[in-house]
Amino acid sequence: MIDTNIINQLTSSLSKYNPTLNTQIMAINQSLLAVGYILLSFFFMLEMLSFYQHLRLSGGGITVRTWLEVGIKYLFAFVLITYSSQIFDAILWLTNATIHLVATNKNITYEFVEPTKGNWFFKRIISFIGGSTEFITKVTVNILVMLRFIEMYLLKAIAPVIVAFFMSDAFRGIAKNVIMTFASVALQGLVLIVLCAIYPLVIQDDLFKVTMTGFWGNFVASFASIAKGIVFIFLLIGSSRKARSLLNVMG
Repeated sequence: MIDTNIINQLTSSLSKYNPTLNTQIMAINQSLLAVGYILLSFFFMLEMLSFYQHLRLSGGGITVRTWLEVGIKYLFAFVLITYSSQIFDAILWLTNATIHLVATNKNITYEFVEPTKGNWFFKRIISFIGGSTEFITKVTVNILVMLRFIEMYLLKAIAPVIVAFFMSDAFRGIAKNVIMTFASVALQGLVLIVLCAIYPLVIQDDLFKVTMTGFWGNFVASFASIAKGIVFIFLLIGSSRKARSLLNVMG
């Protein structure tokens, strides 16, 4: 389920996961730089107008120190907008480095336990259900990895506009939430690895062990295996929500 190939995908950079798509995203990002600069200029003019009105009422004037403070702040914002894609790539690089440290087990698997005794017809039904559960579990992991990268590509594309919004008091909360959303999506890779590492250890004891006799006693191990797979699917689907909650991301 979580084999070397999946781990390699989880720890891929955006440029490595899909080079063609990343090239297009970078083109969009570069196109939106102009929008980011325009927004930055607009926020700068609004702030200077606010300064002017405040100083006019107080009878003062704009000092050199005021110009320097505002200028340095907006110069810093200009640099952040220019390198917004690199900032998002750095966030992903940090989480990927953490995943490399955690993913010491390169082959974490869920496998359905085939029934070996009992009625042939019921064995086939249970085997079909168990095999389907194992297949859905593996597909779920691959879908989550794909959706994770799609969301990161989208957020990276609009990064210049988002970073520019930081200079507005009204939109700063939205900008912060979007950036934290990217961080939470990147963190989801680590959450997936941790879940896959600890889940087999959590359920290996007596949690899914039920003693049954008679006809159904032949299928206890298979039923328990199916239950483990179903629970694990729900855990995988909830990994995105868990990553967002860890970073207190809204939405």
